[in-house]
Amino acid sequence: MTAAVQAVGLASVADEANWKRTPLRSIRMEPELWSALDSAAKSGGYDRSSLVRQLVRWYLGVPGAQLPPRPDGGPSPDTHATG
Repeated sequence: MTAAVQAVGLASVADEANWKRTPLRSIRMEPELWSALDSAAKSGGYDRSSLVRQLVRWYLGVPGAQLPPRPDGGPSPDTHATG
């Protein structure tokens, strides 16, 4: 595990508690996908930002990070997507 990942893990609680103080990041995404993400996140009790942070933590292998449940109630895979 890299020091960067360890730092993310240690900062994750502070990140959630102090979200107004975290830097804004921009990503490119199709408008339809962005809108669908907003709807799906809200249906699961998230906002887009917290959902994306959670997914990034899981992707980086931050200790304790888990995939959020899918909005359709389907199983969340614990392996990498293919294709």
